[in-house]
Amino acid sequence: MDEGTGELFSKLQVFAKNNLIILVLGVLGLSLLIVGLIQLLGQKPPEVNFSAAQDLKTTQSTASTSPKIAVDIEGAVQKPGVFRLPPDARVQDALIAAGGISAQADRNFIEKSLNLAQKLTDGAKIYIPRQGEVATSTKLTTGLSVDTSQSVRGQININSATLVQLDTLPGVGQVIGQKIIDNRPYSDISQLVSKKIVSQKTFDKLKDSIGI
Repeated sequence: MDEGTGELFSKLQVFAKNNLIILVLGVLGLSLLIVGLIQLLGQKPPEVNFSAAQDLKTTQSTASTSPKIAVDIEGAVQKPGVFRLPPDARVQDALIAAGGISAQADRNFIEKSLNLAQKLTDGAKIYIPRQGEVATSTKLTTGLSVDTSQSVRGQININSATLVQLDTLPGVGQVIGQKIIDNRPYSDISQLVSKKIVSQKTFDKLKDSIGI
């Protein structure tokens, strides 16, 4: 070993001795960095829960395509016509869809005979009479156009009579009259008994005065 090389080696020994801690920490830090990179590269990418995503898509699709019912509202309303409403819609929802009642509407009929909370069915028809107009149409039918509150024989039609008309029947007051209205439509007058609206005794008294 020549004199220059020996001097360089001697200087390196002195440097290493004076900076031993720094060298050890540097080597340790480099080792930790390498280990961290190895672990990072060895990890699997996170799995995507395609099942949950598909379920969410299905739910959104079902909500957007839920069937609607068609309801015909005529008479004294701002925008008469046929409207498509949610399946759980009520009479009040139909009136809102039609822009509300007009100034010519018979408010007495609405207050006494129109049940705003009644649930609608597909094909239902609502008629709002005008002031001075003879009580026409059932306030809520199931698509059949019933335009008179009395049958041909002069009997009161339980599918279309107003609360005032029902109140004139024997054994029927406003409470039972409202029950008759709320449980429309009827295919036979005997349904007043089968639906437990009136007793058999009361039915026997009024059956000759009512019709469909």
